[in-house]
Amino acid sequence: MSTPKPPIPITLLTGFLGSGKTTLLLSLLAQLPTPPPRLALLKNELGSLPVDSILTGQSALAGTKELLNGCLCCNLVGSLEDGLRELLEGSRDEKGEYGLDRIVIETSGSALPATLVVELRRVCAVLNNAVEVEGVISVIDCENWTGYADRSYTAKLQAEFTDLVVLNKWEDGGERKVDEVRDRLGDVLKEDVPVVKSNYGWVDVSLVFGIEGKKGQEIEGSVLPHEREGHRHGSHEQEVDVLNVGLPVEGEGTLDWEWWRENVLESAQKDETFRIKGWGLVREDGVTKKKMLNWAFGRWKTFDVDGERDEADKGVVGRFTFVLAKGEAPRWKYRLQKKLKTTKVVDGTGGAIQVDVVA
Repeated sequence: MSTPKPPIPITLLTGFLGSGKTTLLLSLLAQLPTPPPRLALLKNELGSLPVDSILTGQSALAGTKELLNGCLCCNLVGSLEDGLRELLEGSRDEKGEYGLDRIVIETSGSALPATLVVELRRVCAVLNNAVEVEGVISVIDCENWTGYADRSYTAKLQAEFTDLVVLNKWEDGGERKVDEVRDRLGDVLKEDVPVVKSNYGWVDVSLVFGIEGKKGQEIEGSVLPHEREGHRHGSHEQEVDVLNVGLPVEGEGTLDWEWWRENVLESAQKDETFRIKGWGLVREDGVTKKKMLNWAFGRWKTFDVDGERDEADKGVVGRFTFVLAKGEAPRWKYRLQKKLKTTKVVDGTGGAIQVDVVA
């Protein structure tokens, strides 16, 4: 009689907007041995653009599933089971067995991990316990967390409901900033949870994968943190606005990246703008490139990918998702429409550009 295979462990990676979850995940993937274990990623984004998934897609993953335009613990909660099924079914080997060694679920920056674990427990049972929640990891942006934790109960609950806290982006503030965050965490954490510092987003993979977490097993029949504090399910969605911005153009124009950087990226205030993600077609050294953008709290990184337009992107030179403080969407919409209406931001054969903003 064959020995049944153990459940495939699920690592739940949480953290507020811009905390560095994807950077941490990339550092973990880079540390996997050769040949690497078969690891699949289920990625959730509030907006419509899978920028982080493009980054992780360049790594050695056995499968990737994107869930866009919402939050896994609220309006996309029913998609979790379908997403996991798709990853599992796509991994079957010649014997018909699931071929994954681990699944990582990277949540949106607004997800409540306790609510998500409840749903995961249900899905695990439906899938005949082929998977199980191994650990919940919370990533904290030390540079900004003490500020938005004051006005975001989601950020506090993410820090509370975890098996491991990773302190990220602490280097500029030094040990003084680390001590400040640790003091604040002492008011949030209800038990002795390990806290580690990253090294510019790097943490030893053995600390994250294989952690003997308790959060995936201990919540059955208990009161969830947000219920204890009197919050209704889904109310965290009221903390942010999301704008999906398209930049249409006639012909084969490109985005004036210098104008976009000076008039949008550098002018965005981090107390009202949490994230800007997306891509723009730019012309550099006579070559058209698709430049991906990842902006968080005043800092950003770019990387180039294949500059060819996808069929769905014909007639546009850029698409961006803005994740904003609640109430900022109307002001950003007006600001973008005004700037883009009065300024030629497309070079090449394109003409004046207009912004298409969808809340």
